[in-house]
Amino acid sequence: PLHFDKPKMVAVGPGLAFGIEMAKANPLVKIGLIPSAVGGTAIESWEPSVMDPVTKAYPYDDAVARLNTAMKNGLIKGIIWHQGEANSTPERAPDYLVKLELLIGRLRKVAGDNNIPFVAGELGRYRDSYKLVNDKLELLPGKVPNTAVASSEGLTHKGDNTHFDAASATELGKRFAAQMIRLQKTK
Repeated sequence: PLHFDKPKMVAVGPGLAFGIEMAKANPLVKIGLIPSAVGGTAIESWEPSVMDPVTKAYPYDDAVARLNTAMKNGLIKGIIWHQGEANSTPERAPDYLVKLELLIGRLRKVAGDNNIPFVAGELGRYRDSYKLVNDKLELLPGKVPNTAVASSEGLTHKGDNTHFDAASATELGKRFAAQMIRLQKTK
């Protein structure tokens, strides 16, 4: 795994497959990834100066610090986002899209590009409650310019009904890349 959070629990994620596919599509370009995942966080924890009560981390602030460090040596060309399990409840899901729109705007401002491609990944379709967030994600491209959604259709969990198995995480990474490449070509 590329990410750093919860080192004793991490498994395969979509990041490596995403990076490999992006490198294949851009063989003359050096591509770096900025892992910023904080597993188990709700979107409400991805606001400035907000500490996530479970992880005791500051997900947004930490991600911005990593973005700023990366921008000293390169350009941010896109953002991928895979989060929402914690928001998959009837109480939290209704305003998910509004909060995601605000987050996208904040991240684009930090990156210095109000049109930076942003791809959100669907949650697994194997848990009924995840449809609450996936239904909101489906609306994203119609609400926020230069955004797309990577489908989770046909992907499976690793036996916990929550996390993708390795093959599905790899496939999701490829789907993230396909959407990112499409958005970058139209930018």
